[in-house]
Amino acid sequence: EIREEVLTFDNVDQERWTGGDKALLPEEYKDDPRFTKQPRAHFLEMSAVNHFRSAGFTALYSGWYELWAKSENRKPWLERGAVELEAFLGPELEAFRKVVGAQAEKFAKAPDLVVWKKDPKRLMFCEVKQKNETVSQPEWAGLALVKGHLGADARVLRYCELGDFRDPRKWKVRC
Repeated sequence: EIREEVLTFDNVDQERWTGGDKALLPEEYKDDPRFTKQPRAHFLEMSAVNHFRSAGFTALYSGWYELWAKSENRKPWLERGAVELEAFLGPELEAFRKVVGAQAEKFAKAPDLVVWKKDPKRLMFCEVKQKNETVSQPEWAGLALVKGHLGADARVLRYCELGDFRDPRKWKVRC
């Protein structure tokens, strides 16, 4: 089962983000070009990273590359999180790399976030969406892949603006 969860964001934080204030950006992402080349993007993903970190999880905003690339090939701004994920998963990650490898990119999109906690041990992969945004077939395939091969919790995080208390079941969720 791939679950969906509704989270909220504060519109004030989004306005600050789009205005160039990157206070929500964790320190290890300060040199990541995704945030300098596309300054208005990635707000919801970073909100999700901060949401999980405030609950004691480690969260990595990633792609397949970070899951199957060896350390010497990784981008420096992703190294710390990727090394922590390797330590957390150990042999399970190596087995996943052997089975899935680079071929996954041909049919599946990597979930936006990898989230984990050591005690109690918990692994989660999340696709971050606005409340009415479509989850594509490759995104569903990516969630199913990590759930099937790693036994991870897989979920879609749907964000709505704080104060938007309409019943989520009435949203036009497109899958």
